[in-house]
Amino acid sequence: MRHIVKALSYGIGPSTSFQKRIEDESLQMDRYSDSIIEEKMKEKAEENDGIRKNAENAKASMILRPMSELLQTERDYIDDLKRLIDVYLMEYRCSGSMCPMNLRNKETEIFGNIEELFRFHSE
Repeated sequence: MRHIVKALSYGIGPSTSFQKRIEDESLQMDRYSDSIIEEKMKEKAEENDGIRKNAENAKASMILRPMSELLQTERDYIDDLKRLIDVYLMEYRCSGSMCPMNLRNKETEIFGNIEELFRFHSE
């Protein structure tokens, strides 16, 4: 029986020492690992932040673009109203007897409230 116990302990012994040797080797492998891994991870994180910021900028651009187009359209509309008042309405008012009979005294029908619209949109 002693012989069996001795054989079993011998059989168990190498496996635990074998496990210990594997653990020691894995620690040694860590020593030979890439020493700049933290730098690489930091670079990757910064790259991801850049991608995220670009995505946020693109999203902001998607929102701001229609708004800027709307504002530009409003400016163009105001310029057109001013041009109508300065050129056509003033010319109509100054034409007097030169204006055809069927257009005389029809300023409201022709131009409506263009001056009020201009004042409102200019504010």
